[in-house]
Amino acid sequence: MYGIGSTITATKWPRFFHEGTCHILPRPYKPCKPYGDGWILMKKKWFINLAKVMERYVMIYLESIDETSHKHVISELKKVKSIVPKSLRLSDTFFTQLSITTSNGENDMEIHIDEGDIINAVFHFGSVKSGGSTLYFENDPKHKTTTPIYDVPFQHGRIQIGFFNRIYHCAQSFDGIRFALNFNVKKKVLDHFQTHGSKFYDQFVNNNYEGDLLLAR
Repeated sequence: MYGIGSTITATKWPRFFHEGTCHILPRPYKPCKPYGDGWILMKKKWFINLAKVMERYVMIYLESIDETSHKHVISELKKVKSIVPKSLRLSDTFFTQLSITTSNGENDMEIHIDEGDIINAVFHFGSVKSGGSTLYFENDPKHKTTTPIYDVPFQHGRIQIGFFNRIYHCAQSFDGIRFALNFNVKKKVLDHFQTHGSKFYDQFVNNNYEGDLLLAR
């Protein structure tokens, strides 16, 4: 897997000290710091267009479904664009991360959920002779079983949008070449800026995206 954008996964640094405890700071992936390969990529016109198209499709999807939970997600996505710095988002969209995945296709992906994601928009492309479907499952934690409920065949250029933090899913083994671009929004990144604002992150940026323990001003 290759990551573009930002992350808030466990790391030794950068961290910040708050109320007697060290916490992990959201930060760009190393290649996405200014003038890195990822930073340059996100400035490319084709990438900007792709990110904005994916963002638009997500909003069309959410606005077409009249459910309270989806209205809450729309509100969260607006907050992301309002309070999360541009340097932690993809080409000024609400996406905070793009995960690029592929494999040799020999084995099914492990059944999983994408914990911590607010919304996912996955763009598939490649050339597959057989297999490569995205499989969705109903999970029964009591009996520790998962039952297949939906099968989306691989199709070059297909986009799947949904709450991958709620529904169990995996990719089927395949013969050919299959790439997945998973545009997503990390809940912990939003939570950080709702709780702390930008005071810690600004110190990190002003220190040229370097530093170990960051203290509040």
